[in-house]
Amino acid sequence: MLIRLRPVDALVAWVLNLGVPLLAAVAWLVAVGVEPGWLIESALRLLAALLLLFWLRSRRDIGWGALRQLLSSASRHVWIGAAVGLAWAVVVYSAVVAWQWIDRTPNLGDGTWNPWVATQSLVGPYAGYFIALVLIGPLVEEFVHRGVAFGALQSRFGITVAAVVSSVVFALGHEWVPSRLVDTFLSGLIYVWLTHRYRSLAPALAAHVVGNGAVFASGWAAYNIFGVPGRLPS
Repeated sequence: MLIRLRPVDALVAWVLNLGVPLLAAVAWLVAVGVEPGWLIESALRLLAALLLLFWLRSRRDIGWGALRQLLSSASRHVWIGAAVGLAWAVVVYSAVVAWQWIDRTPNLGDGTWNPWVATQSLVGPYAGYFIALVLIGPLVEEFVHRGVAFGALQSRFGITVAAVVSSVVFALGHEWVPSRLVDTFLSGLIYVWLTHRYRSLAPALAAHVVGNGAVFASGWAAYNIFGVPGRLPS
């Protein structure tokens, strides 16, 4: 446990992390008529994290010094985390490609199929997507799910229960597709292991950033260097 917390802190972290952006996004959609973009979503997630920081400060008297300790780590541990994140991204991408070879469901806008297109199209605003996916997303999620939720549950229920429950909630905060849920759940367990093994959020954050960065880079390359590929010979 990196900082002393209670199980209720995990619940507060989850409600703020999932509830604040969702309610604000719905309000934005009703008021403006369109979904908020990536930059607005990132701002909402940062707002939720700030509210969580306020909760920890006011209810648990956890100051900035204790929070900075969450990221204190030896540089070699950070590099290990980055290597783990890259390796996991390769495993996930390979699994998606392998499944698409088997399934062969059309996965392109023109109704054709290509197994190598295993990432989201980045034909939209690259800067906003990069900030949300590679910077803000990992930072907020590691703080919420591993820094607060995992530690809070561990204080009462032990490492195994805390790892599983925090990873389940982490997965539910992403796309509700079976393969995606499995991917994010296993990712959560990996980030928990890194956090517990090295007593710091820094290795898990490095793994998360590098993994998401690999997704961004492969998606950008697929759509903007090689072009949107069409059907391959079967």
